[in-house]
Amino acid sequence: MAATATATAATTSAAGRVLVVANRLPVTAAVKPDGTLSFKPSSGGLVTGLSCMRGSRELLWVGWPGVVPPEAEAAAGQQLRAMGFHPVLLSLALSDLFYEGYCNGALWPMFHSMPMFSKTEDNEYKAYVEANEAFAEAVCEVYRPGDSVWIQDYHLLLLPHELRRRLGHSVAIGFFLHIPFPHADVFRLLPHHSTLLESVLQADFVGVHTMDYVTNFATCMSRVCGVTPVAGRAVVPTEAGGHLIQFAALPLGIDFERYHLGAKTEKAQALAANTRRHLGVEKIVFSVSRLDYTKGVPHCLRAMNAFFQTNPEWVERLTLVLVVVPSRTRVEKYAELKKEIERLVSEINGQLGTLLWSPVIYMYRSLGFDELLALYACADVGLIVPLRDGMNLCAKEYVAAHADGQGVLVLGNLAGAAHEMLEAVIVNPNSAESIVKGLKEALEMPGPEQEARNKDMAKRLETNDIHAWTAAFMQNLEETLAMQRQMAVNHLDAAQADKLVQAFHNARSRLLVLDYDGTLVPFSDMPSGAVPDEDLISLLGALAALPMTRVLILSGRDRLTLAAWLGKVPKLRMAAEHGCYSWTGTEWEVEESVMANTTWKSVARSRMQETEKLLAGSLIEEKEFSIVFHYRACTSQSATFSLDRGKVTKAVLALRSALQSTLSGLPVQITDAKEALEVKAFGASKGAFFLRLLHKLEDDPDFVFAVGDDNTDEDVFEVCEGHNACHTVRVGFCASKATHNLFDHNEVRKLLRRLLQS
Repeated sequence: MAATATATAATTSAAGRVLVVANRLPVTAAVKPDGTLSFKPSSGGLVTGLSCMRGSRELLWVGWPGVVPPEAEAAAGQQLRAMGFHPVLLSLALSDLFYEGYCNGALWPMFHSMPMFSKTEDNEYKAYVEANEAFAEAVCEVYRPGDSVWIQDYHLLLLPHELRRRLGHSVAIGFFLHIPFPHADVFRLLPHHSTLLESVLQADFVGVHTMDYVTNFATCMSRVCGVTPVAGRAVVPTEAGGHLIQFAALPLGIDFERYHLGAKTEKAQALAANTRRHLGVEKIVFSVSRLDYTKGVPHCLRAMNAFFQTNPEWVERLTLVLVVVPSRTRVEKYAELKKEIERLVSEINGQLGTLLWSPVIYMYRSLGFDELLALYACADVGLIVPLRDGMNLCAKEYVAAHADGQGVLVLGNLAGAAHEMLEAVIVNPNSAESIVKGLKEALEMPGPEQEARNKDMAKRLETNDIHAWTAAFMQNLEETLAMQRQMAVNHLDAAQADKLVQAFHNARSRLLVLDYDGTLVPFSDMPSGAVPDEDLISLLGALAALPMTRVLILSGRDRLTLAAWLGKVPKLRMAAEHGCYSWTGTEWEVEESVMANTTWKSVARSRMQETEKLLAGSLIEEKEFSIVFHYRACTSQSATFSLDRGKVTKAVLALRSALQSTLSGLPVQITDAKEALEVKAFGASKGAFFLRLLHKLEDDPDFVFAVGDDNTDEDVFEVCEGHNACHTVRVGFCASKATHNLFDHNEVRKLLRRLLQS
């Protein structure tokens, strides 16, 4: 039988803390020459973002403070705990194999879809396992019932499993991946990929930056773990039963006010003015990134060279300020990358530069906050063109510094930020021609257009800042936990299923009323894609062949489709268009109670067509007694495009309102289905058809099983209410008149197979 979720509902308390578990603490420890310890702030957007997390819940960081000599570990631990941090102390040898080895040698390139740079050594993977175990032990040392654990990034993919093993299913676990999640074909190249993914699926809620990454994550769940995700959630089989997990795209924001207001300070403005005066050029292009092959710095430099070659009028009028922040300097690949960058800078300056002008000002160091703000503020163009980037906060910081002024962001289309910053000049980082074209567009863009674009992006960044991101993540985690609790109460568990099966076998007359889409088969982006597989055909045939058993498919599908898909199953009864037509076994009969006048359809169609033009991926399905507006593909995980869910919801609500107004007084009903809006003839009701069927039956069934997944099935559940012979199940977890829930069509099929067992 389908797995139960009774044992897998995590609990949190409003007074519980949030344990943020990250590879790095917000501070890094160092030993001074005199043997004493010093602590300096760690760099990175994650540290900056979570350090300003707002809310009533206490925050406790758990992470690595950097390499601490064994003789200083006790003192370091004491001082860090006094600062509100709980350290995970790793030896130099372990940290090298774990961080420089497996994390950055195997995972980083693979997750950035660059498998040619990925290498996996057995000793490095063992170190990764050992380090994750050390993090788990550290969490267990401070964990209290009611705490939530928020795990950060690819360094700790095995931590959800380790925490479940130690703390059980009562601990609430969130996981956020700050780098891209790769396509399944790339992910499966990674040794131990199934172990890593199975561990992540033991979290309660998983967040990634973009819908592209959501799509890849969902595909890997299915292809690697055999778990079928539905609308951002899935039930993962466990020894204890089934574990509900949800996942979503939550793009990381910045501390907008810090950059916006900081760029306006007298100090930042003075530094910006001095920089512009010193460079003495008409336009300044600024590019900043960490030293890494994913950041595309050589590509950027080659494009700049091509720009000057094809646009000689900008020679001596424009300077690129290129800042590369040192990173992983001990790794040979990075040392070679640094040499390549410096060679390209030298070539450009040597070929084009003059005594008074350098095309490229190159800095290989970190920038202080004031210095960074000044460069953001004085730059006419921000050039951010990584080959692959999970998000890229520099792009957002640049716009925040120009929120109410001029300045143009040129952004690579493979940065996660490109999904949000639609007003930027979007370019292909692998094409010098595309970058050159984008840079020229940016330099020639009129001032009012620059201001308008920045204003729109800044408004979005201010709304979706770091505080909104943290709040959204915690809200999603809490909603998942609430759903788990509901699931634990309403889910048809093994004991209840045993009783249902026993009642089925004890009955003298049995009736099974089965919805189709979302109940017996998964939803498809296109209605024509939900074709029954051979397993379902065989299952329905076996059930319909049982003595004293009637099997009815009660669906909103049109009659021709149902007949083509299921018409050859012997003894199977069918009702199409919510009961407007019933199948006799040889032909369809129309129900007399349905209003046959459908002249209203042309009006409904016209309204739907207006909305169809606004929403790419939507479609209109016309049946004899109804017309349906489908919008599932608009936000689908498998779509090549993906519209903002808020935009889709707003458009559908507007359509619903227009239909209600236009069709008022006509014999129609407007109903909401799963990501569809349907207008149907008055009298087209599954509940009404089911009630008529019960009255027509020669014998009164003493076992009725009704299962469906959307609001159209609630009418059937309502008819069944109060009847001991009726057993009702809603697929999915939401308020329902059904007595129990199952998660998806797989669980429904498992239950139906049990009915065949004697």
